[in-house]
Amino acid sequence: MSALITEEKICFSSTATRTASVWRCVQAGYNYEKAFENTAALVREIMRETGIPLERVYRHYDICSKYCPSQIMNRGDWDRMKRMIGSGAGSTGTGTAGSGTGKTYAPGIYQVQTAALNIRQAPDADSRIAGTIRDQGSYTVTEIQNTSWGRLLSGAGWVNCHTAYCRYAGPAKEKSAETAKPSGKTVAEDGIWGENLTRRLQELFGTPQDGKISNQLAVNRKFCDGITAAEWDSTPKGGSALVKEMQKWASAGMDGYIGPQTILAWQKKLGTPIDGTVSSPSAMVKKLQKWCNQK
Repeated sequence: MSALITEEKICFSSTATRTASVWRCVQAGYNYEKAFENTAALVREIMRETGIPLERVYRHYDICSKYCPSQIMNRGDWDRMKRMIGSGAGSTGTGTAGSGTGKTYAPGIYQVQTAALNIRQAPDADSRIAGTIRDQGSYTVTEIQNTSWGRLLSGAGWVNCHTAYCRYAGPAKEKSAETAKPSGKTVAEDGIWGENLTRRLQELFGTPQDGKISNQLAVNRKFCDGITAAEWDSTPKGGSALVKEMQKWASAGMDGYIGPQTILAWQKKLGTPIDGTVSSPSAMVKKLQKWCNQK
């Protein structure tokens, strides 16, 4: 961040004669999350120097109806920006993981603090959404990239562990040598059906192991919010070999597609609430993960 106009000078924009204005200059391909955190840190520093309270931090849009800051508004991120400014998250310096006083994040257990936390395919905010966590539960993160993005143990994808969304609950507990299963055999029991669970199921049901649920009909995607390992297509292509074997296991029609009837059969087989949907997280998936870990 650079101060291009010194404090003793006035920048003649539509609002800057009586305010401290912050402008972001960005280029194609820029790191949105990094710029977002830097902006919050700069605003917080200006507030410290001037005594401006959080309730007097406005968008350009609030003052003169100009659509600005456009990138933040396009993503619906203004409320998160205010929370980040107010919480102290994203400030310069170092701190402990998830402490809210610095930028250092570490693998471990994170408790979701927001009503809906998106799971991304890659560790950045512009990556495709693979699912959404809605239960404000605790999830294990195995590695951190791009400051605060954590890879879920289940293999479902990446979540932003920033203090604006999550609370660090400590390091993950390691299983003792007596109870631990062989490497690669244990899957996280977090209720999200990701690549790790898929690969373990493929191993157990004797189908090719690639961690993907292939050839699924896009029309059924709305029933599968908690499944992040599926590949969706609008054209029927024969379904998935794994799904066919699991349908046989649950005495369902063997067409290879995950739809309401197949989900109902799995829920009945596993003894979980029957509603024909795989939520995020899902009680059925948790039971399936536990079943895998007992094998």
